[in-house]
Amino acid sequence: MDDAEPNLTRTTPVNARFNAPFDALVGDIYECVLNATRWPATLGRVCATIGGDAGWVAVHVPNRVSSTYQIETGTHPEWQRKLREDYVGSSPFIGMTHYVRVGDILTVGDVVDYDEFTAGRFFREWASPQGWPDLIFAVLARETDRFSFLGVCLPARATAENKRIAAYFAPHLDRALRILDLLQQRDRELSDATSALNAMSTGVVLVDANMGVRGINRAAEYLLSGGLDGEWPADGSRKLTGLRAQGLTPAVTACAAGSADPGGITLMVEGAGGRTLAVHIVPLPRPTHMLADRAVAALFVTDPDMPMLAPANSVVERYGLTPSELRVALALFEGKTPAAIAAGQGVSLATVRTHLRRLYEKTETGGQAALVATLGAAMRSV
Repeated sequence: MDDAEPNLTRTTPVNARFNAPFDALVGDIYECVLNATRWPATLGRVCATIGGDAGWVAVHVPNRVSSTYQIETGTHPEWQRKLREDYVGSSPFIGMTHYVRVGDILTVGDVVDYDEFTAGRFFREWASPQGWPDLIFAVLARETDRFSFLGVCLPARATAENKRIAAYFAPHLDRALRILDLLQQRDRELSDATSALNAMSTGVVLVDANMGVRGINRAAEYLLSGGLDGEWPADGSRKLTGLRAQGLTPAVTACAAGSADPGGITLMVEGAGGRTLAVHIVPLPRPTHMLADRAVAALFVTDPDMPMLAPANSVVERYGLTPSELRVALALFEGKTPAAIAAGQGVSLATVRTHLRRLYEKTETGGQAALVATLGAAMRSV
């Protein structure tokens, strides 16, 4: 092992002259959280600033002697395949994997005798042919059975300057990747929650203090058909105007103020087309700081007179119905003619006929009676 200077960690002081010119690049690292396609180019700039011409962020599992390369820059696919399949086990850093600490900034000379390194197959068969006599190995994070690291391939022997710059960027890379992991986990949780809500036969609507819709499931789209105009964006731009009940707005206002009964209240309200619906209003947990655009209440909507037709989500999924097609189909269930549907929904008769034609195609039926029978049977079969 070379008589090199002590290992530098992420807490090693960095010369103040680094800060100003590197600020923009640090900003780009965090921008990658919002746009993951920018990672390779940004990592390339980081590696170049450190002094390398290629590099990666990887996860290594010591017990399996395997690495997964999450982000790469300046690498060649075939050489990387050889690294994964043949040379990971002969890496000079492989013997250090059980001892490294988060923040360690290591080079080849820090972990093995450099002459021994150049005599080994990792250097002779993989690193040297690519023009990389040295590498930087910066430990970003560690768990019980794995750790992530920044690897930088250098065209010359590493210097203290190379290591200091790597120590400057390593914590920012680690933090940005942690934020990205957190956001991706939240996205997965949101997707799972949305799928669960859409599988419910009970309608669920999330509203803010101004009755703006922040979220709605498919069963609620069915039950409130006609209650919201157009599509159903969950961004507060649409108001819940199709439910008429004296106590509904005060109940939501109480939820916003934090004075509602935690168990909620149930109201019988008049929905679109005079349909009577049961709506149970439940307050949502309040954050420490109130946000004007957040949902304050969950409305659970059911139709006491049509319990078998509530799970319209199954029909929507089976036949791929759009909200407009679903509204036309529900109006047919109520016995309305195409002309009456057009007048009631404020659209042209030609538009209604277009929706009917598409309904016939999707359900493989040939008329209004067959369409109603087919969709009704599908709903009752759930």
